[in-house]
Amino acid sequence: MKKPSALGKWVSKRRIELGMNQKELADLANLTPALICMLENGTSQDVKTETLKRLARALNVTVEELLKESA
Repeated sequence: MKKPSALGKWVSKRRIELGMNQKELADLANLTPALICMLENGTSQDVKTETLKRLARALNVTVEELLKESA
């Protein structure tokens, strides 16, 4: 099993801070709950630019903040 990436850990932390579960984040970001789960658990490491944009918007941060916080 892969370890969660810094991005996955940060997304999980921010999601919880905002009081969302994975399905709620997926719905807000127009992504699948499976992708959110894979990202947070480290099984999806190659994240597309569009996915980052959707996640950032749903988590109320900019893409730059998302990348900086997860570096």
